Amino acid sequence: MKRVRRVGLAVSMFAALSFYSASAFASPGLCYYSFGNGQWGSGGFTNSFDSPIFTVTNSSKVCTINGWQDTGSSVSPANVEYRLYQYGILSNTLYGSTRISGNYTQSGSWYSYTYTGVDPNQKYFLRMYPHSTAGISGAGNAYDGY
Repeated sequence: MKRVRRVGLAVSMFAALSFYSASAFASPGLCYYSFGNGQWGSGGFTNSFDSPIFTVTNSSKVCTINGWQDTGSSVSPANVEYRLYQYGILSNTLYGSTRISGNYTQSGSWYSYTYTGVDPNQKYFLRMYPHSTAGISGAGNAYDGY
């Protein structure tokens, strides 16, 4: 009887620790962004797109973006610049920028990029710029952490 209780207790503790560790490392989603309808970046549709404003809170001082972008053409793949700005009332401060080239399909592998040195408890947003001659569609999420 004692052995059954110990095994049951060990299994319960393992399950609780497994659940706790999985949820402790999950980065919360900060915002969802989407751009284009297959025309963004071509012709006169070259304006930048802004994500909703979000607040980074993690102590690691990082913000990760993960998403897809696609032109539907291997001849002219998607090429998008993602800029992270700290939101300000009078002006915005650029915190980081990356340019992601290539088609990452919605149903395939997605791109991922982590901005470092991001001050916690500040408001941020992403501004996306097209650098492709073909029309681009895409979407993604910003995460609080890795």
